[in-house]
Amino acid sequence: MGERMEPLRQDDPGQLGVYRPIGRIDAADSGVPVPVRRFIARTPGGDHTVLLSSPRLEFAREGEHGQRFGAEAEQARRLSGHSPTLEQIVEVSWGTGGQPPWCVSPYSPALPLPGALAAQGGGLGERTVRGLGLALAEALAALHEQGFAHAGVAPGTVLLGADGPRLTGFGCVRSLAPEGGERVAVPGLPPEALPPEQLSGGRPRPPGDVFGLGAVLSYAATGRLAPDASGLPEGLREAVSACLAPDPAHRPRAAAVRDALAAGFVPPAPALPPSSAPGWAPATVMDGGAGAFGPGWLPGRVIAALVRQSGRALGAQGPPGAAGAVRAAGADTVTSESGVPLAPGAPALHPGASPRP
Repeated sequence: MGERMEPLRQDDPGQLGVYRPIGRIDAADSGVPVPVRRFIARTPGGDHTVLLSSPRLEFAREGEHGQRFGAEAEQARRLSGHSPTLEQIVEVSWGTGGQPPWCVSPYSPALPLPGALAAQGGGLGERTVRGLGLALAEALAALHEQGFAHAGVAPGTVLLGADGPRLTGFGCVRSLAPEGGERVAVPGLPPEALPPEQLSGGRPRPPGDVFGLGAVLSYAATGRLAPDASGLPEGLREAVSACLAPDPAHRPRAAAVRDALAAGFVPPAPALPPSSAPGWAPATVMDGGAGAFGPGWLPGRVIAALVRQSGRALGAQGPPGAAGAVRAAGADTVTSESGVPLAPGAPALHPGASPRP
């Protein structure tokens, strides 16, 4: 489970806009709710590969939910430049011609957090969990400083790639369940990861994001949805416990969590320091957590699962799009019809590859 591109299901769309889904990234039996359907998709001719998100089937034809989904996706597109960890949405459709709404972000090999734990066979190590926390806390701090809450921090909205984590699902609490009603049984929302004030229908605010951060880190280390900091490595326990305080007034700010996690982090030694940079020093974690993602930030089993997913995505498009498949993995940069890049400039994964620093 989670070690490859998942097959499409019978009720999945054949096409959304110009994009043709070729597989899913979420396993059907992960046991972790996901707020959207996420597809690896291609354009005609197989030239462009993207990550395409659309509402869950329960909400796909619900007009009010579609409007909320579109609004949150458009806001996420505007805010994505505040941190490289935030999902970089480049195209949004509010749904036309009987189609559900959808949004698009660049594709590079990535596993949902539950898939990474499945590939690993259990919880992730302290270095990986700490690096994940640094990146997420930095991204949340950037959003909070602008006056926004993410309202979607949960195990099912986090993706892990060789070049770092990505936080998806912006606004999913608001789009799936408006304020005022209980959110305990809403499809796609794991009640264990929601703070008490949001379970009862309260408005998502920054302290709720911090609770979600604690729940994500607890899940990453233990594999259990119900957050419990006691099962974490000693070096993470205090910071995560503070995030999970029942009273939002007692939770730290995201920037404080970032600083607490950074205090115990040892940046990886670079394999090839730039020859043109005298006095070169290891990368720090204060620029979006980038220093956490040198070689070894992910365990070998997770890297191997990323390689398998990349191979499946490369093979799914067939001979006509072979050049586009290379671009999909990042060897080249491609653009949407509006000229926005659809693939980052990371090298394609292959057996034995190391993540880029």
